[in-house]
Amino acid sequence: MRTQSVFWSQEKLDKVTESLLKGLSYNQVAKEMSKDYPNDVFTSEKIRHLKRHGKLDIPASRNLQTGYTKKDITDTPSLGDFEMEDNIGDKYGDNIEVIGNYAILDYRGKENPKTLNELLSSCNVDTEIWKVDRYVVNKWETAMKTQDAIVHRPLFQVKAWLVRIKPIEVDFPHVVPIAPVGFKKPKIIRKPHKALKKALIIPDAQFGFRRDINTGVLDPFHDRNAIDCVLQVAEKEKPDIIIYLGDMLDLPEWSDKFLVSPEFFFTTQPAINELYWWTSEFRKHCDKFVYIEGNHELRMSKAISKNIIAAYNLKPANEPRKVQMTIPTLLALDDLGVEYLGPYPSGEFWINDNLRVSHGTIAKKGNADTVKAILSQARNSEIVGHIHRHEMAQKTVHPRKGLRTYVAYSPGTVARIEPNIVPAFSARNDWQQGFAVVSYQDGDGLFQIAPYSIHEGVTLYAGEEIKARKPILKKLKKSLNL
Repeated sequence: MRTQSVFWSQEKLDKVTESLLKGLSYNQVAKEMSKDYPNDVFTSEKIRHLKRHGKLDIPASRNLQTGYTKKDITDTPSLGDFEMEDNIGDKYGDNIEVIGNYAILDYRGKENPKTLNELLSSCNVDTEIWKVDRYVVNKWETAMKTQDAIVHRPLFQVKAWLVRIKPIEVDFPHVVPIAPVGFKKPKIIRKPHKALKKALIIPDAQFGFRRDINTGVLDPFHDRNAIDCVLQVAEKEKPDIIIYLGDMLDLPEWSDKFLVSPEFFFTTQPAINELYWWTSEFRKHCDKFVYIEGNHELRMSKAISKNIIAAYNLKPANEPRKVQMTIPTLLALDDLGVEYLGPYPSGEFWINDNLRVSHGTIAKKGNADTVKAILSQARNSEIVGHIHRHEMAQKTVHPRKGLRTYVAYSPGTVARIEPNIVPAFSARNDWQQGFAVVSYQDGDGLFQIAPYSIHEGVTLYAGEEIKARKPILKKLKKSLNL
């Protein structure tokens, strides 16, 4: 059985290093590794990730430059006919990756280019069609043993990112809005009214999939077992409000920051379908439901406005208030009675006058550094997502009258946290799964944040152990034909 995650033994790292030093491209190295280790799945992105994060024994000094202008490059046309194809590598060579309006040049030949001019010349770039967005030059020394002595030879790698001067029309994946056939707004079993209310906070789930290129099997980013633990808490508590903290969808194929890997193609629809299913289950158990937009949900509107501006803000004639290609429309949130708050980063919800909830814009690497940074400028207490870590800190200030204590808290994530599952800069991330229940009073009242952790599909809540249920997962798979 082939696994998406790769355990990088020293032997594998040495093989990758040796192949790259021979001048092979990332694609070529991935193919060679797949032959040597057929039980693992190797891609050019995984090989590039090793190089970028210093996992290989290749000392490289980076010189990142931007602002390259047309007058500096050689005018040798031929790159203008690239289209969105599966066989780009076979047709144009492994040194060029092109998807739609973007291209990456990473030439590896017998004589590696030493400058940007040489790279563009080697790849025959038509500067009437393409412009250089940015490029990087890497240089390192390698030792070669001859009969007489050891000779030190400089090696170069020049890589460039291109953008079409005049964008072409790109066919986006066909995403169909959810049709909630037969769905009725659930009759909520209400608890006796109390002055103390409760809010259930559900952090980043990153609903999305990676498709196995060989089998077509979809491997989820979101953790169904963790999500079911939270659903059981909702069933027990019947909270006054449920809040999605944002980044409930990952949307990797809509990213304009990274070149999209084929294993993410056409995964938006199943992600939309499954998030809708879980949301409809949660909706049965609360009075109010809020979905705060995160930076990943923003990917869709950014991609539309950047690549197919004619589709931006397009509305059906019979529903002039509803924009068709948006997260709320695709998830049928109006039919579910879910309030969507955006756009990111302005989306926020106040649980009471003292506690604000948002997706968050600050992300620090160190433990508790993010909440410390939030507290440094706090004028109220905050609950944020975004960082996928359990963090909490408090600060007491002394105004003229009385005391005020501010809290900054992040509940973690309900996405999978195993290595190489959710697309990220690092293979292994310091992430934790969890959720929160907030007890609060309205207005200028008190609140209490109760954090809960989830470990491999198990959480401890209200004095009992809650485990993911097999029947609910069977119901999910039957409903979505998984």
